[in-house]
Amino acid sequence: MHNWLAYVIYKGSDIDDVQAALGVEIIEGWTIYDSAAKTEPISEDACIAKQFRAFAAPLTAFPKGSEFSQAARDAMLNCARDFADRSPDDKLMDLIRKSITCSN
Repeated sequence: MHNWLAYVIYKGSDIDDVQAALGVEIIEGWTIYDSAAKTEPISEDACIAKQFRAFAAPLTAFPKGSEFSQAARDAMLNCARDFADRSPDDKLMDLIRKSITCSN
């Protein structure tokens, strides 16, 4: 390895975004990502489920509804390629569906 870049990320939301984009999950305090490594594409549902597992892992009490809503929104923005382009009604229904489906 001749050259490499290192990034320090400390905000939880930034970490979630990077993990979702790379299709990885950081379990401990640091990780190395090999951009040349082959990865299998992840489905929208699998990506959203992974986002919710990351959201739920640190919880010690049942979260507020607004926290579920924010987690669903973040997951959809990170995992659904066309979510930002959907109509407001479709966005709302998708968020409700994913909040209910992933919280069970």
